Amino acid sequence: MSADSIILALRALFDPGAAHGLRASYDLRLGDDRFRIEIADDEINVARGNAYQADATIDTDPDTINAILWGGRSLAAEQRSGRMTIHGDKAAVKHFVRLFPMPEPVAAVSPA
Repeated sequence: MSADSIILALRALFDPGAAHGLRASYDLRLGDDRFRIEIADDEINVARGNAYQADATIDTDPDTINAILWGGRSLAAEQRSGRMTIHGDKAAVKHFVRLFPMPEPVAAVSPA
């Protein structure tokens, strides 16, 4: 998975209800790619570049963030493995990973 694919998924799966009341900025480093992510007023704003005075910096690779957000891996396990480092507000990062839930699968419709 590429960094751009992750960013597209973040934008598509962002849950404004899960972000209600959250005001936070993140510096997301996916390999050589840098993104600033701002969460405020139940909205997400993502742009290339570093965040100014981010609440938290997440340094990892696209496959690891994918596994954490949508594959059931834990932040703690990925930090222990060395595949992810977090600087700053760890609680803000725990909140961040809950902002992008996968949609419920659609029930199959039987042909009539």
